[in-house]
Amino acid sequence: MTWASLFRVVTDCRHRTVIANPRSASYSAGESESDAQPLVQRRCPTIELMPNRREILLISALPAIGALAVPGGPPNLPDITMNSSRAKPDRQPFGGPRIFFDGPTNQLQLMTAASRLPEPAMSPHPPHRRPEEEIMVVTKGTGEMVVEGKVAKVGLGAMMYCAAGMLHGVKNTGTQPSLFYFYRWRA
Repeated sequence: MTWASLFRVVTDCRHRTVIANPRSASYSAGESESDAQPLVQRRCPTIELMPNRREILLISALPAIGALAVPGGPPNLPDITMNSSRAKPDRQPFGGPRIFFDGPTNQLQLMTAASRLPEPAMSPHPPHRRPEEEIMVVTKGTGEMVVEGKVAKVGLGAMMYCAAGMLHGVKNTGTQPSLFYFYRWRA
């Protein structure tokens, strides 16, 4: 049975449920027209409309299908290999960051991969909180990493993980520029 035929059945059912016109019905003695109950009453059988699993899945998927069809929003990050000469430089007083990737992916709302090169005794910014999870990897120099107030001395190969919303930061404590890479994501 198709949805169109169900609609017709419901429509036909509504028409068949009509109660006979009281003006054409006969009344018992003492009844006025307003008190009268019709002698003939037709009822439609109850029809329960129960969609099958395929129809339920289709209905539940409509918002997602609509979201995919709506243009807008930034495109997903490309599948690409990039060296530091192609990364986007961003000159700052503390040293030069380079942004390799920054945008949505097929799996994430946001993914950022970048490097920082803080000068000696410099920090990119004071300890802060972000809505994304983050990993930092030290690849050159020495420094300090702070996570929720706990300070750790770090050097080549050190790695930090920080959950979303946690206070964290990094500072170059060496005599040479230090280099670290960070990766942030939000699902």
